[in-house]
Amino acid sequence: MSQDLEQKLWSIASGVPFVSDYFLQASPVRKLKKENLFSKVFETYFLELGSGWGEVAITMALQRRNTGFVLMEKKFDRIRHTIREIEKHSLDNVKILCVNFNWFLADVFEENLFSEILLNFPDPWPKKRHHKKEL
Repeated sequence: MSQDLEQKLWSIASGVPFVSDYFLQASPVRKLKKENLFSKVFETYFLELGSGWGEVAITMALQRRNTGFVLMEKKFDRIRHTIREIEKHSLDNVKILCVNFNWFLADVFEENLFSEILLNFPDPWPKKRHHKKEL
């Protein structure tokens, strides 16, 4: 990826039109570490790629309070919904990263941070024009 393209993608990724205490801020110069994710350190960390409306992670976060959950989602309406659910359940173990994981997954986090990674239905209704979005 060219440096110019990478800068444009980071500019897009950092352009979230609202703020929340539940957001993690990605940076092109510094990877996120355990100590920077939450206000406390958890036993294990879980990453959900393309978290959608957040129902899977919210359910798991309620059951596993000693696990930190990081959700990567790029669609703002889904993020807003997930934030409302986090607030409704007063969860302190869920954070959201508003970034397209296809662009930045290897660049965002320190290595070996997550003990589990979940990718549910990455392309449930494949169409010919969707071949560019496949992992």
